Amino acid sequence: MRKKILFISSWYPSKVDPTNGNFVQRHAEVVALKNDVEVLHAVGCTTQKEPYIMEKTEVNGITTTIVYYKATALPALNFISDGGAYQKGWRGIKPSRLGAR
Repeated sequence: MRKKILFISSWYPSKVDPTNGNFVQRHAEVVALKNDVEVLHAVGCTTQKEPYIMEKTEVNGITTTIVYYKATALPALNFISDGGAYQKGWRGIKPSRLGAR
């Protein structure tokens, strides 16, 4: 029986940094050989005008949700925005297992 596994990672390739956390991506790809895998990642983007942009794709058998949030020069505000981004991405995901990186 295939398990539904969710990887939550602060490091993962995105349009902001295409090579960041590629080892997490490779790990998820191996796990996806025998399981249904989703990845949730949030990342700040300084050039973004909207508060949040959610991008959902399927790459190499992995459903990937990346939530971009508008990054600022204020670390406390970025921390709050990062948490909000993960909350937005979490909606609708129902894993049987969770892997946090």
